This record gives sequence, C-alpha cells and structure tokens, in this order.
Amino acid sequence: MWSRSETAEAKFLEWLGAHGQPGAVLTLTATIGGERRAVKSWTHEGGLQVAGVA
Repeated sequence: MWSRSETAEAKFLEWLGAHGQPGAVLTLTATIGGERRAVKSWTHEGGLQVAGVA
C-alpha cells in the first residue's frame, strides 16, 4: 500500500496506538517478488513480533 518503508512503519505504530486492544491483531507485510510476507505482527497477548525479510 505504501512504497516507502518509513511510511508503512509510521502507519503501523499509529494503528497500534489507535487499535491495540485485546483481541486485535495488527500485521505489517511486504510484497517481495510478488509474494506477501509478514514483517511485523502485534497482538495484545503476545506483543510485537518481528520477522526477518530476506
């Protein structure tokens, strides 16, 4: 959705602040070679999980 990773990171944090509540799942993805991969994911129970993007 955003071509700049800085914009995507800022939106992820903005949405985390606005929607981060029990039951919510927020996932930031990147499309690489036509394949969508999770970069970061957040749940109230598990906190922030960061995945490596190769």
